[in-house]
Amino acid sequence: MVGLVHTPVILLIDIDGTLILTGGAGRRALALAFGELYERPDACNEIRFGGMTDHLIVKAAFERIGAGYSDAAAQALFDCYLGHLRTEVAASDYQIMPGAVEFVQAITAVSGIAVGLGTGNIEAGARVKLSRGELSAPFSFGGFGSDAVLRADVIGAGLERGRALLGVADCPAMIVGDTPKDVSAAHANGARCVAVATGGYGVAELRASGADFVFSDLTQPGVLAATLDRAPVDGDELRAIIDASPLLSALHAVVVAGEDGDPAHDRGHLYRVALWAARLYEAQERRATIVDILAAALLHDIVNVPKSSPDRARASELCAERSRELLAEQGVHGARLDRICDAVRDHSFSRGAIPNSALGKSLQDADRLEALGAIGIARTFATSVRLNSVFIHPDDPWGSARELDDNAFAVDHFFTKLLTLHETFHTEQAREEGHRRARRLSTFLDWFGDEVGAPRPR
Repeated sequence: MVGLVHTPVILLIDIDGTLILTGGAGRRALALAFGELYERPDACNEIRFGGMTDHLIVKAAFERIGAGYSDAAAQALFDCYLGHLRTEVAASDYQIMPGAVEFVQAITAVSGIAVGLGTGNIEAGARVKLSRGELSAPFSFGGFGSDAVLRADVIGAGLERGRALLGVADCPAMIVGDTPKDVSAAHANGARCVAVATGGYGVAELRASGADFVFSDLTQPGVLAATLDRAPVDGDELRAIIDASPLLSALHAVVVAGEDGDPAHDRGHLYRVALWAARLYEAQERRATIVDILAAALLHDIVNVPKSSPDRARASELCAERSRELLAEQGVHGARLDRICDAVRDHSFSRGAIPNSALGKSLQDADRLEALGAIGIARTFATSVRLNSVFIHPDDPWGSARELDDNAFAVDHFFTKLLTLHETFHTEQAREEGHRRARRLSTFLDWFGDEVGAPRPR
């Protein structure tokens, strides 16, 4: 099921190479039009169409053959072109791109968003191309090659129509396309871009162009969540989003390289924290993207200070300092950098801070959930092994006549921290999950006491 996005967003989707391929129908129709009107069917032969607007293609073709360009000449050319395009599309080797139909159906089923086209095709040409695949009807608006010569201006026109449709002055936007020109046009308008390598450009080229996400096609796990700025639903989607994001994949590579064999702070821990943090963050009033909370989750233990270290209370500060360096290297700056690093700094139980942002509260809650339930039990005893501590005090298991010491006795940790942790959550969803997991801890301690012959006192 598709979740609701938290704020209204505009999605503009490219056509050629993203939703469909027409087997060169557009190029052939232009060749026929130039042949009919100028006896130059070769006018577009050396022009690469990918990411260009129809007006820019036609203008380049006029210059190539030495014909005078004017708005009237371009309109006459387009009128002729459209007649040929209908014939060529109908007879072409037409292909709907993998996952395109399902993707369009899914995003148009989500409330609170405006889904339109962002294409270099003139609008009439766009409708001809999409109609054969029955893909035109879902798009009531867009930015088209008939709006402007430059692609950035085309996208700007589509975004303006999307804002009018939503009745808002400004809102987040995502562009979906298959070329570096789609990426640059998105960023020129303050939008983000999901790029798919189904046109003429590969994954590496699209990543190098600065796309916010790059997927091989629209069938990939995580593509819908990335487009809608939605929390991943499971581990497969999470890892797909990490792989698709140049920022997250770069941070992930650093994390993997620094793993030190601590099972309580391994990749699995980061993935679980990331999933819960994104889930909690999605439900709140938020000023940043899901990518930002995933980045914070990947980095929150980037400096793993042993529990027995005198610097333990500064662990999250050290993590925030290292996070700032790594994020700055990836081009994250300003308020965005501060938000992520502040969340990393304030998440730690040892620091005792209360985060002041939705991002920080989500990260802290997600990390604390990891200390509870079955996972919390496993992590507690994994840490006790690294501390060379024992499971339980042999003479006074429950600390009735001694001071609790969770550096020496694993079970003491339940009483020094874990059993009261569920009272510290900020978000309602985390509180509910925390209470459920805390009951599991209590049941475990009852079993433990029964098996060691020392029933837990009440």
